[in-house]
Amino acid sequence: MEILSFFKICGSKKILSVMNNPALPTERDRDEASLAYLISLVTLIAGLPLPVINLIVMLIYYFNVRKRSSFVQFHCFQALTSQSAIVLLNAVALFWTIRIIFYGVSFTPYYFGYLFTIFIFNLVDFIFNIIAAIKAKKGEYYYFTFFGKLAVAMGYTRKIKG
Repeated sequence: MEILSFFKICGSKKILSVMNNPALPTERDRDEASLAYLISLVTLIAGLPLPVINLIVMLIYYFNVRKRSSFVQFHCFQALTSQSAIVLLNAVALFWTIRIIFYGVSFTPYYFGYLFTIFIFNLVDFIFNIIAAIKAKKGEYYYFTFFGKLAVAMGYTRKIKG
């Protein structure tokens, strides 16, 4: 529903019909779009001690495949932006933990509440990334609530204006 309102604002129904056509992406496009979500999952798990690793890997992948097609660009940008938010949240948890361990800052209920919240966010992100990877592999678009709007704007505004 949010995507429909975005296209009503932009005034283009043609782009919306192109986005909903799963026959358009090639097999390679579907693989690369799906891989964007899987890379974010693997680097999130491997990069938990240093959350910025995830962001660096996703940026490298995004800049390497973003010009392949709008389908790939949409999924890569959505994976990149959603992982950026998770990286920031995990970095705060990491630095807070370092302060507690090395500088003698005491444990507080806020710290444990933040860790629990981060765990939930990471779990939800993990689940949504798996769903998005499966949908991308099928050649479908899967929109995250906030990040999907950004990805649509990034991937399709040039085609709407041009």
